[in-house]
Amino acid sequence: MNNSRKPWQKNVIFLLLMICPQIAWLTPIKPAQHINGKIFTSLGEALKNPESVTRLYLCGRKLQELSPEIGKLRNLQELNLIDNELICLPTEFAQLKKLKNLYLQFNQFTEVPKVVSQLPNLQYLSIASNFLVKLPANLSKLHKLTGLDVRGNKLKTLPHEFATMQNLITLNLDNNLLRALPECITHMQRLKMLELKNNRLKHLPESIKNLQSLLVLDMAGNHLEEIPHSLSELKNLVFLYLNKNQLTDFPQCVLQLKKLKLLHLKHNAMQITANHEKALSFIPQVDFVSGK
Repeated sequence: MNNSRKPWQKNVIFLLLMICPQIAWLTPIKPAQHINGKIFTSLGEALKNPESVTRLYLCGRKLQELSPEIGKLRNLQELNLIDNELICLPTEFAQLKKLKNLYLQFNQFTEVPKVVSQLPNLQYLSIASNFLVKLPANLSKLHKLTGLDVRGNKLKTLPHEFATMQNLITLNLDNNLLRALPECITHMQRLKMLELKNNRLKHLPESIKNLQSLLVLDMAGNHLEEIPHSLSELKNLVFLYLNKNQLTDFPQCVLQLKKLKLLHLKHNAMQITANHEKALSFIPQVDFVSGK
């Protein structure tokens, strides 16, 4: 089939970027809510008039610790600490009550700092590419959180308390150590984008059908041998990635997903027949290779 990008695909991607801003893989990822104001790149400069500061970028500074004076920036809404050497955050960090977007990727965190759960207005959090082996249950207290990016860690599961995170729209768990889909995820009714690429998933629960708001589901690079029929109930799904798994049978359930615009099936062990190709013709872009 033709794999070139069509005008419809550009329009769908634009739509998804508007609905789910964190879909982009750029760093820093576009925040859930645009923050206005000058971007300060020096804490010292920001502290000269702390009340006026809404955005502070201290990325790539090789910081091993963050000054407690950060707590003086009471109106701070966006903080970028990407690509440093931080292992903790000062207790004064909890004073940033207006913070909405927090970027902590590419640091040295082995656990999520407790002060993060004390930021009541946080809407987007990325702590990707660190050394996390688990996430704290108290993150579920962040009731305004709409985007969570924890890709590139060593997570094997999620706390069951995450089931209460009903405002999450995007969840990125790529490149972790998940062997099963955490049950809490199937309770996230507003989730529109779920990324699970390059984990160790062997199966999906029937309860995945509960994610009725999903637009994007990426399960590429896992160990899936079959896809549950209940996936056919995700009627709003637009992008579906099943490539690089261990599927041996054609997943008939995808034929019920009439809103699909893109389906990736390549690098599995299944055989795609002419009848399959015909049945999939309603999907503008299908990417597959017969056999591995």
